[in-house]
Amino acid sequence: MASRYVRYSVCMHKALGKEWWKHSGVELGMNRWGVSEPTLATISRAPDQVVNLDRTCRMANEIEREPRPRIPVPEKNIPD
Repeated sequence: MASRYVRYSVCMHKALGKEWWKHSGVELGMNRWGVSEPTLATISRAPDQVVNLDRTCRMANEIEREPRPRIPVPEKNIPD
């Protein structure tokens, strides 16, 4: 399952660029598989382009029904 989340991350990076979450206002949290992904609260408030791409990448990697992390990971969300 962790490999699906890695592929999801690659999908998001290819479309939105390196560290896309920082310029999109999205906080990352650690999921149960040990991979960082957007928290439930911040992906809901993200720009439409990010939300749509997130949905597309999750569906492409068959993780759309997996729960999202609820708590952000502070070290992943340090501004530049």
